[in-house]
Amino acid sequence: DNYLVMELLDGETLGDRLSRGPLPLPEVLKYGAQIAEALGKAHREGIVHRDLKPGNVMLTKGGAKLLDFGLAKSGGHQPALVDATEAKPLTKEGTIVGTFQYMAPEQLAGEQPDARSDIFALGAVLYEMATGRRAFEGKSKTSLIAAIMSGEPKPMSELQPLTPGALEHVVKKCLAKDPDERWQNATDIGQELRWISEAGSQAGSTRGSRRAIFGMIALGVVVIIAALAGLLHFNRRTAPLPLRRYSILLPPNAPVDGALALSSDGRRLVYKSSAAAPLYLRKMDTGEVTPIAGSESGILPFFSPDGEWVGFYSAADGVIKKVALSGGSPVTIDKVPQPIRGATWSRENSILFGSPGKRFSQVSASGGTAQPLGTYDPKQTERWPTLLPDGRHLLYTINDNSADYERARIAVLSLSDRTSRILLEGGTFPRYCCGHIIYFHSGGLFAVPFDAAALKLTGPPIPVADEVGGLERIGLAFADVASDGTLVYAPRNSQAEQSEPVWIDRKGVATPISTVRRNYQNVALSPDGSQLALVIDEHGRRDLWLYEFRRELWRRLTTGDTVITLVWAPDSSQIFFSSGRSGSQDIYSMPIDGSAPARDVTRDKANWQMPVSVSPDGHYVLVMRQQRESLHILLLDLQHPDRMEPLVPSASDAAFSPDGQWFAYVSQESGQPEVYLAKFPAGRKWLVSNGGGESPFWRRDGRELYYANGKKLMAVDLSPPLIGKARVLFENDLEVNGFAGDGPRFVGIRSEKVPPTTQLNVITGLFDNLQSLQRRPGGN
Repeated sequence: DNYLVMELLDGETLGDRLSRGPLPLPEVLKYGAQIAEALGKAHREGIVHRDLKPGNVMLTKGGAKLLDFGLAKSGGHQPALVDATEAKPLTKEGTIVGTFQYMAPEQLAGEQPDARSDIFALGAVLYEMATGRRAFEGKSKTSLIAAIMSGEPKPMSELQPLTPGALEHVVKKCLAKDPDERWQNATDIGQELRWISEAGSQAGSTRGSRRAIFGMIALGVVVIIAALAGLLHFNRRTAPLPLRRYSILLPPNAPVDGALALSSDGRRLVYKSSAAAPLYLRKMDTGEVTPIAGSESGILPFFSPDGEWVGFYSAADGVIKKVALSGGSPVTIDKVPQPIRGATWSRENSILFGSPGKRFSQVSASGGTAQPLGTYDPKQTERWPTLLPDGRHLLYTINDNSADYERARIAVLSLSDRTSRILLEGGTFPRYCCGHIIYFHSGGLFAVPFDAAALKLTGPPIPVADEVGGLERIGLAFADVASDGTLVYAPRNSQAEQSEPVWIDRKGVATPISTVRRNYQNVALSPDGSQLALVIDEHGRRDLWLYEFRRELWRRLTTGDTVITLVWAPDSSQIFFSSGRSGSQDIYSMPIDGSAPARDVTRDKANWQMPVSVSPDGHYVLVMRQQRESLHILLLDLQHPDRMEPLVPSASDAAFSPDGQWFAYVSQESGQPEVYLAKFPAGRKWLVSNGGGESPFWRRDGRELYYANGKKLMAVDLSPPLIGKARVLFENDLEVNGFAGDGPRFVGIRSEKVPPTTQLNVITGLFDNLQSLQRRPGGN
């Protein structure tokens, strides 16, 4: 009888272990040496493995075991390239064998593999063990092959800054494209890895001692160079820094989900996590992450010049605060009812910030009352200020009151004479560093040379990072740069921008209306119930779309627009919406059949205004307008659009009743938003909600009024002026936007619950290497 006897191994494959991340350096060196020595023994017997990969290495208590010599050969016919295996593949007969990510260039070229082909694969495995990432990657088979044949992996030290230079050298030589330039013997590689391990642990070998002597000599040289530099008063950095890109991880319970700030010296990072969570402080040298006490609901952090204090806006209290990073309670600076539009802290101990209804304001960091820096222009929005090094000029973003920050401009303001000039068209969120302005555009970061003395650009923009996180609708990037040129940014989470329109029953159960997933911002059901109007955001442009239920047909009404809100005309023939297409936030109407272009229905212009409801007879539009720092409800008579009449001061989110005799609105006169009912056009008012309420809308027959209270949808029976007791219909995270006729359904938006990212990307040596980035398309 014939028997096959195999060793029973207790452990896990290296591939399974790598699924949890990179290995600690001692394990990389230990297991790497064992794999290399196993390869060396096979090669001495004339055996070429040809399929070395993490899945074919077993990690046991006794060490690493090299498995699966089923494809091993020393020669033979080389078949055509068909389908090489992927992450955990089975290898097919009659194809080029091995796994693409670990195959040597000569294998992909159809040449006969030899021991040096295994050494290339060993280098790829070592790279992955140390960094947690594959040496060669591609979005397709073609791009992966191209990467192996002509590309170079990122330096390991970019991904793992503590990688020894000797290990980087070993791996780089393994991955040489020309087999003659690689290590020629796997046993030598094993010996090198063991030497690196022993030298690192101060083992008393001859080579380790020699390495220590060299280290002492090198240290002496460094000390001498530093002393000379100090005596000559040269710049502390006498040689260009290499360009390094790497990622740092945040705790799973403290992801980044908002603006971040980096101290000037680059030692401290403060960032926004979830909405109600505190701000978090990360020490860049140790990686320690801690919450900042008292900063709950804080947003838009900014550092004091010495990096010892952090300022922020408290959304819960409506005030600007500061807190010492050494400890203590936050200190109130000034009350600002609406969220600020960025802030910067001067060396003269004042804070300059932007806020709605004003230009920029300045307040002492010790506390006080803010003073305006200039005359407010209602036709534009100014935000994201940052001081230049001279402390006398302010970089900032100008926009035309639309949500399209692709057309925003970067300007500089003189604090002495209040004059300003445009520096750049098509950019937002400027930051100055090392003779350059870093700015945000189209989801990426760019650097443009800038003469801070002459206040002018001196060269073309250079892309430095793409897929950067932020809020494009307000021109905010989740990024910052330190004075030494260290750039930190959060990567964009594109999955978080996917959602779907849904029907929602009175118990809160949602059913998809369409399987088309996009970034839906607003949705409204037509009065006749035949279709939906939706606002879809695509790269900062918000266009108006229609979805017809019967034919399941999608149709775009606007192109490249900046639509914010929308409401239907009562006969379902047209839609009223707000847009910043003309430079100010105006109100337009448009027939849904496309027979005519959108027309501006307002002659009374304002900084920010939007339609919220149309009367059943089609004569009036309730308009929510921002005036100074408050929202107000005004009445637009479509037959006399010359001006709008005030209807309710300090109110928002209004809605006509189906018979047009009443309207509901939201006011904060009690100290929190509540829903009120009033006779139209003027008369007595009644409180409807109890304990908070927003976004009121009516049932089609007018017998029920709905409003939101946090995540709850509330319902109130009405027979005006008689008002019933509010009751909870359901509670969930869905955004409810309209009611479907007299039936028991609502229309809403369901967003995919994608958690915020726990990754931050870091770039160092950026400004020493911008020219090389300029020569390389894409900047990456």
